[in-house]
Amino acid sequence: MSKDKKISGCFEPFITEDESLIATFSRNSIFVYSLETKKQIQKFKSLSNISFVAISPDKNLVAVKNTSGTIALHSLETGEELFKNPMTKTEGEQFYFTKDSKNIIDIDWGGKILLFDCTDGSSKILDNTKPLIRCDGIQIDKYNKIIYRFMRKTIGYSSGIIQAYYIDEENLNPESVQFKTINAIEENSLIGKWPICFCKNHNYYYDGENVIKTDKDFNVLSQISFNKKKGIQKLWISNNENYMFVDYGYLCDITTTPLKEIKETPNLSQLINLKSMEIVKDFDYPYISDFNMINEEKNYIISTWNGTFLGEL
Repeated sequence: MSKDKKISGCFEPFITEDESLIATFSRNSIFVYSLETKKQIQKFKSLSNISFVAISPDKNLVAVKNTSGTIALHSLETGEELFKNPMTKTEGEQFYFTKDSKNIIDIDWGGKILLFDCTDGSSKILDNTKPLIRCDGIQIDKYNKIIYRFMRKTIGYSSGIIQAYYIDEENLNPESVQFKTINAIEENSLIGKWPICFCKNHNYYYDGENVIKTDKDFNVLSQISFNKKKGIQKLWISNNENYMFVDYGYLCDITTTPLKEIKETPNLSQLINLKSMEIVKDFDYPYISDFNMINEEKNYIISTWNGTFLGEL
């Protein structure tokens, strides 16, 4: 088994749909690599405090978003900044390009949907409804083009509702964008708090005890129990639902362990076969921020605060 290859950039990388390119970032720098050769093909500076990056489907553009919600658009060929827009000055989740590469659909933590026009850098709000329930989280299922909002009645783990907007790229105007309520959130439910994994056919989340498998309307189908080393820090399910990647973090109680001892304590994350529940591989990477699988799930990509690592099973 070959050693994982480290490339520049950390946090959440972007992988093109054809799995030919990967874009990573660190602070204000963007790095674009060929996944076939694992060689860097572009590097340039952009916004400060970048939080997300994306490559357009036509591979001509790179967009970045920072912790203030500003979006900057660059030429992939030259790295030149083409447009910059402060949007609503509110940080949010990952954005994505429309199939024609002409627009970017963006979301902010207040629950708004925004549209960035790649032809002139302008923007508009597609949906800004303010129901009498607090927005506890908003996320995009990029595989099925669904935006989910998790709405609670009060602060904390009160009951609430889950809303969904099924994106229609042919009708991106405020009149045609409508959320519909698809399910309820039970009191003390952790949906919207723990990371949700979107796959082609199902959604997954960790409820603090078990991994929960649901349909696209968040109706619970089953739960996955397994021998945990300690509480799960982060969870990812591969897109084809063959593998589960679990990050436990440091194998100690970081709230009571002295800092010097924490640094000397190993980390643990595991790749698990979702059908047999057998452990495929252990990892000791600290501060894991993202996990992906490509090449028919024969290769994996682990992003950490210290770099991104490419490996194979």
